[in-house]
Amino acid sequence: MSSTRPRTIVPSSILAVAEERFLQIADDFGWINPHLQIRAGWNGTERVKREPSNFAWEKWRACDPTSAHWYDLARIERYIAAHVSRDQDHGRDRTVREFINELDGFRGSAKQKLVLDETGLARASLSSLFGPGGEPKNAEIEALLRALQEHSKPVKPKRLGLIGKDHLFARFKEIGVEAETFRYQRALGEADGLPWVVETAFGWCPNLVSRRIIVGVNWSVGLGNPFRSFGRHGGEGLESFLADQRAGRNEPIIFVLHYACPRTAYTDRGKSAVIVPGGRQ
Repeated sequence: MSSTRPRTIVPSSILAVAEERFLQIADDFGWINPHLQIRAGWNGTERVKREPSNFAWEKWRACDPTSAHWYDLARIERYIAAHVSRDQDHGRDRTVREFINELDGFRGSAKQKLVLDETGLARASLSSLFGPGGEPKNAEIEALLRALQEHSKPVKPKRLGLIGKDHLFARFKEIGVEAETFRYQRALGEADGLPWVVETAFGWCPNLVSRRIIVGVNWSVGLGNPFRSFGRHGGEGLESFLADQRAGRNEPIIFVLHYACPRTAYTDRGKSAVIVPGGRQ
């Protein structure tokens, strides 16, 4: 006797919503990444085709050197401990000099020597910064962090990468924006040693039947709205802000909001709502 598993039929309405959302997400990546070439299809038909506006555009990548200025004592201890743990798994024991060489601003041997001479760690292994039981040697690690920060420059916000007015205006023009309504703004700053950049763009696009919002964090598109509250203690969010500007759901406008920061803070464990430095409190 043979049996056949019942066929699952997905309602066409669900597929239609999934199609629309998938294609919009694919297209959104092209709005916040000037260097991307994007092709996306659905049921064998190409539906999204975007060419880059700037092949040479650069941003701060996950593989780029981290900066000592982005850490406090607790974070640098965890970061070093992760290196030591990984080294043990791979049967190696890197030196403090090797660790320093991986940080932003310390490719040159002269600055490495300054830090090592000040801390007395010229020949020390990274694992020596922890005791026999794995407890961190706070005083030595704090002295190392202090020297690293003293002999390197903080990362300027612009180094994170800017999407830029020209790229966004080109995308708005493709949708049929009324050029005189296009607005672009950016804010750059630093909070707790971390550089950050916020870019926004707005335009009236009469060809649209409703509002379109494009949001992203570190050049990844938000699946939902991560800007539900501006500021660490809650308050007005993106939806309320647009409503105050008479840009409700039924208005034919496009609004772009992108936030870049080396370490992003969230209001909840699910990381569904981001905290923007300098936001309204």
